[in-house]
Amino acid sequence: MAGAGTPRPQGYRPSPDVSRSRHTRFPVAALLSVGFVLAATTLPVFVMGSMARSLGADPRFERLDVTAAVTVFFACSALSAPVSGVVADRVGAAWSLTLAAVASAGAAATLAGLGDPRPAVALMGLAGAANVLAQTSGNLVLADQGSPRYAGAAFGIKQSAVPVATMLAGLAVPLFDSAGQWRMAFAACAVLVIGSTVVALLVIRKSRPRRARSPAGVIDRRLVAALAVAAFLATGTATSVVIYFVSFAAAYGVDAGTAGLVLACAGAIGVALRVGSGVALDRVSRAARSRAPLRCASAMVIVGAMGTALLAASAHTPVLMSCGVVLAVGVGWSWPGLMHLVIVDRNRGAAGRATGIVLAGVFGGSVTMPALSEVLVDATSYPVTWLAGSGCMAVAAAMFALAGTPRRSPRE
Repeated sequence: MAGAGTPRPQGYRPSPDVSRSRHTRFPVAALLSVGFVLAATTLPVFVMGSMARSLGADPRFERLDVTAAVTVFFACSALSAPVSGVVADRVGAAWSLTLAAVASAGAAATLAGLGDPRPAVALMGLAGAANVLAQTSGNLVLADQGSPRYAGAAFGIKQSAVPVATMLAGLAVPLFDSAGQWRMAFAACAVLVIGSTVVALLVIRKSRPRRARSPAGVIDRRLVAALAVAAFLATGTATSVVIYFVSFAAAYGVDAGTAGLVLACAGAIGVALRVGSGVALDRVSRAARSRAPLRCASAMVIVGAMGTALLAASAHTPVLMSCGVVLAVGVGWSWPGLMHLVIVDRNRGAAGRATGIVLAGVFGGSVTMPALSEVLVDATSYPVTWLAGSGCMAVAAAMFALAGTPRRSPRE
């Protein structure tokens, strides 16, 4: 039987409508193409944050509330995440990616051509819903086509989309912000979404609709709930750092272009760590694999908490600022691939629904934490805000460690 010699993680069950032959090799082209789609659909919100100064310099958009637009993006992502999981499970990855791409590219292109700031917030909401649908579709591609032998590397590559988007948003600052050409940044987002999606649809196989009516489709609710809360805290803090770092650095005398390049470096380090940690996980024993992913995630978040605390002590010290953002974003946000690996591995047959629930926590944190960060900055200062974020990351690290203690399952 094809793939009979491939080692299987403990508790693995292939989906009843997916043949074993789909799990025999590492789908490099599919992963890379889908990863670029995820990065492109995430990019609009980070571009909105990094282009805040350029938008404010435009007479027609000086009154645009960038924080409100960013909040609506993540709020719509959080609210639509459970629904997107059901939709993706029903119609399959190919149709889900197509729908997400059309919505995201349309929103970005319209933002680029706006002459009035009033529709901008609603368009960011549409982009947020499209992004979460694309994220859920990416997990379905791995559940349907991925090989358990290379699961860590696969999820590391797939979840590198966010740091890639962070890196691109950082690079957009010296490219577009200094010249005030923020419209070009959003136009580039639309082009990237369409181009990457066309490539992805040509590469991936069309996955069959999934009904999740078998016993294998039952969700591990205890695990999913714990991961959703931990991701809420950790992602929300990291998102706040990404969105406000350029403004924070500029407030303390650092050139915005330089701060954008530092943010891009942090994103590049995040990509390397997400892929590297996944590759390392594939090399551990099968017995250790049930505990290793979330323990590693916990350690990464602890480092992120240290980096966020370092930002609080880095006022007027550019070197400390750089170190702080690298630790907070580059290391402290390198765990999503490990988390999504656990979600799919322990929820075979219901990967879309399980992913949707956890993504509700992920994006819920991205809604709440930046808004709270702005309130704290206005009421106190950036250092106090970073210290509060560090505490949230410490709590998230503890929850990841607790969630990483597996329950003993009966022998099959």
